[in-house]
Amino acid sequence: MKKVTAPLLKNEVNSIVRVNPNGKPSETRFKVLEQFEQATLVQASPITGRTHQIRVHAQYVGHPLAWDDRYGDPRFDAYTKKFGLNRLFLHAANIKFTHPVRKH
Repeated sequence: MKKVTAPLLKNEVNSIVRVNPNGKPSETRFKVLEQFEQATLVQASPITGRTHQIRVHAQYVGHPLAWDDRYGDPRFDAYTKKFGLNRLFLHAANIKFTHPVRKH
């Protein structure tokens, strides 16, 4: 498990989020599920809920998401395109929230 705790600051003009010491505290935990020759499947668990948090933290540690048009790596996208891959590789396995009325 890798924990990334880089603070994130959102540019209000263009909504780009960057790691910045003046940003809000942020934490994402990454767990490797499967490794391939040129890519790794991970489970990302955002502990805080900042805009674009998973995408920015992955980029920050040198592992941008495939086909992320804002924070990704066009060279890696070109490589994966050879295999018919051409969409953002970020998917929710589950989502939990507390209902505002029922409280469960």
